[in-house]
Amino acid sequence: MCLPWTLRDVAAVTAMRRLRELGFGARMLAEPAAPYPVLATIAPRRWPAVFADWDRLAPYRQIGQWWELALRATVSASVKGTK
Repeated sequence: MCLPWTLRDVAAVTAMRRLRELGFGARMLAEPAAPYPVLATIAPRRWPAVFADWDRLAPYRQIGQWWELALRATVSASVKGTK
């Protein structure tokens, strides 16, 4: 099966990568709002960008195949065990 990717999709997976780099895990990303325990570790001046990235993912949370692929694609190398 082939999933077509648009520039909008690329922007969304880039947003997901940024959020994962800030410490938001796969289960957290599935939530409608950013969980406060992780948000509290981020400088408040960066919150608008976090919220914008979070909102960018909203339509994709309902597209299971895209969501799973994006989650796998945004796992960091250290988590995968390849530094």
